[in-house]
Amino acid sequence: MLPGAPYSHTWLQLKPHLLSRVWPIREMIDAGAQVVPGSDWSVVPSANPWIALESLITRERPGGRGGSADSFGKSEAISRKEAIDLFTVNAARHLHMEGKLGQIGVGSLADLAVLDRDPFAIPINKLHSVTVLKTFINGDLVHERR
Repeated sequence: MLPGAPYSHTWLQLKPHLLSRVWPIREMIDAGAQVVPGSDWSVVPSANPWIALESLITRERPGGRGGSADSFGKSEAISRKEAIDLFTVNAARHLHMEGKLGQIGVGSLADLAVLDRDPFAIPINKLHSVTVLKTFINGDLVHERR
């Protein structure tokens, strides 16, 4: 189960020294590793990347309030920009497609998602509720939320 997921308390059963080492993303970034998240989370009931983003930043359950019952491995927290970069810029670099994917700019493919709100402007503990309104691939609309 995704640590911090509202549907699981399994991670709370870990001993504190193990819980502090769940997903050592901060350490990996600081060591220069290229961290890229996966979407094949077979043990997670939801593939919603916004839940993962929020948890990587807050190291709490989605919507958490900072209490110890909601927290895990706070020393491994990363910034909002770092978390979003994992899913965009880092993923493009991993595919050797930097300059074409993972950013909006001249020469980039017109692959993008239109969100219901700016993920940089909302409270961090609300990231899990961001919704994709439209998705474009090569400039073509391929998904529109009804």
